[in-house]
Amino acid sequence: MRLTLAAAAVFAFGASAPAALAQGFDGVWQGTLACGPSSATGAPAFVERLPLTIANNEINRLRTLPGNAGDVAQRWRGRVEGQNLQLAVDVSRGNERWQLRFAGPAASETRFVLPGGLFLAGDRQVRQCELTLASSQPAPNSLAATAAARAQQAREQEVAQLRAAADAARREAEANANRALDLEQQFDATRLEANAVRSELERLRAAAAEAERAQAARLTAAEQQLAQIRQQGEAQVAQARAALTQAEQRAQGEGQRAGQAESRAQQVAAAAEQARREAAEAIERLRAAAAESERLQAARAQAEAALGQVRREAAEAAQRLAAETGRANRAEEVLAQLRNEAAAALERFRNADGALSAARREAEQARAEAQRLAAELAAARQNGGAAATPR
Repeated sequence: MRLTLAAAAVFAFGASAPAALAQGFDGVWQGTLACGPSSATGAPAFVERLPLTIANNEINRLRTLPGNAGDVAQRWRGRVEGQNLQLAVDVSRGNERWQLRFAGPAASETRFVLPGGLFLAGDRQVRQCELTLASSQPAPNSLAATAAARAQQAREQEVAQLRAAADAARREAEANANRALDLEQQFDATRLEANAVRSELERLRAAAAEAERAQAARLTAAEQQLAQIRQQGEAQVAQARAALTQAEQRAQGEGQRAGQAESRAQQVAAAAEQARREAAEAIERLRAAAAESERLQAARAQAEAALGQVRREAAEAAQRLAAETGRANRAEEVLAQLRNEAAAALERFRNADGALSAARREAEQARAEAQRLAAELAAARQNGGAAATPR
């Protein structure tokens, strides 16, 4: 919690070094002694004003006051220990003796309010009293004399701290804004890169689909051509076998007439030879068709391998896209966090600015309070007087 200027001054007063406190309350003080009615004699209450001097933290004063029943002798003895003042007043009039006692801490650097009482012999208290001391002529370097300077120093220190806090908040806000700008630029670059990867992935997918369609079309055409060649070869083989069978049957039927049908046998043999040649050609075409089928199978395997490579590349591109998307999401989260930090820093700056304004107002109030105290001191110097202290 921030200390007010008055609290800071009191703290400085309470925490001063022992050497500074040795004469911290020295000077002339205007005393006001107020006592209630006497429980012993019924004498009324009274108020007495007198100056007292504290020197080296001690009060020593002898007073003789004239009275109708005889002179009254007073011996004032007191000592300041730390911030506490203990004071005793021995009073005598003829053979009568009584004593006033007071003790308590300083209310401020310029004021004591000490409770006490009037005591007869045997420590019998017959009056409730209070002694108020107000500094009227503080000694040089005393707490009262240096109060205004220390309060001003405390105000200046608090204002400097508030200014430093405001400057730090402003620098932090600027740094956060710069970091947010850098992250925004990085986020834009990442977004552009992700869009490029996405476009490349779409292109690879389209190319893969087109290659797959073209390869499927080539494989379908090759299979259809192979089936057609196979059908043609099988038909030619069947025709050759049928011709050979017919030739053999005719040759067997004409064997008994070999002499007459020699020419026909030669024709049949030639036809058979022609059929064998056609069968051999058909077999060769089948072998060529089988080789073409193997070539087409190899081409199909290569196409499938290429398609697998394209699919792997597409999967890798998808992984890169996912990674870039994750980076973009993280960048968005960091950007949002920095924006929140910048807003918090701006709020702290506004709070520091408000605290600075409050400190200035307190400084004005403290200045007014110092002027008021100066006026009270001036008025106290003009007051004085003495009276007998009745029991």
